Amino acid sequence: MERHLYRITLLAVLALAVLGGAGLSQAQDDARERISAAYRAVEGWQSYHVQVDETSDYAMTAQGAQAATWQRRERDLALSGGYDVTDRDNAQIVLDLSSRVSGSVEQGGTQTPNSWDIDLRIAQANDGLFWQGSLQAEPAEDFALPEAWEPFTSADADEVPALADLTLSRYLLENGVDPFLVDAQVWLDAAESIEGPRPFDVDRTRTGDLYVVTVDPAQVPDLFEGRFLALTEGQNALVARDDLLRQLQQTGAVTWGVALDPASGDLIAQFIQLDLEAEIRGSLLQTPYTSMSLAFRSDQSVVFSAVNEPVALPDDLPQS
Repeated sequence: MERHLYRITLLAVLALAVLGGAGLSQAQDDARERISAAYRAVEGWQSYHVQVDETSDYAMTAQGAQAATWQRRERDLALSGGYDVTDRDNAQIVLDLSSRVSGSVEQGGTQTPNSWDIDLRIAQANDGLFWQGSLQAEPAEDFALPEAWEPFTSADADEVPALADLTLSRYLLENGVDPFLVDAQVWLDAAESIEGPRPFDVDRTRTGDLYVVTVDPAQVPDLFEGRFLALTEGQNALVARDDLLRQLQQTGAVTWGVALDPASGDLIAQFIQLDLEAEIRGSLLQTPYTSMSLAFRSDQSVVFSAVNEPVALPDDLPQS
């Protein structure tokens, strides 16, 4: 309970910093260079601990003269992890994840709810990849996570919708993309304004210099990657992807927070807030729909600690 309350406090304070402005600015060029240098320095980290907290809300309605459908989804993800990337191709990783999802789809007057509750531990070491945990889903999954450590592959997780939603391959560093950080140079190039720094309590023991960056979503190509695919692909697609993304880029708001160590300039935390809305009507929609409304909001915080300190594997992990 204490950790849950702290997560809420952290997100709330960051959101207030964003919405309330970040005080008087340094010169924009100085801010850009300081942020860019902090992200470049991460490439030299040999190990680190990371805490991720993410909440999102999604709602869509589409209507026509003789058809109506709507979707809603709420998601709450928490991840605590230790990474030893001295040898990135053989990284040692320890993860604790929890995911709570609640959603529903209605089409043709029939409502189909779905939800799941996952608690999952993962360890990757020289002896392989292991997991244990619990999964409760509605409708029930014909699958159960093991109570004790068992080997698995990320492909195994992809076969279960609730687990596929976690995109574990990303957190296991299997696709060569950092699972926690944005491409700082791309996002800085897309910056419309940079405010800060201002003092910010990142956690109970550290105060950082917080910069708040307003980003043009049209200038960040990967912002929508993997999002809203059910609306734009397959036989049940409602709208062409380019048309939907164009609308989201025009109306969306993206805020990027960066907290740096005041003395060293090292990256301590990253915060991203997305507010995306779209109203699409007429011939852009697939028959039989004539109007569609979409709203999506996401708040994510990523906090780093214990940089270049040892990562301890679980004592009860199976040995070969």
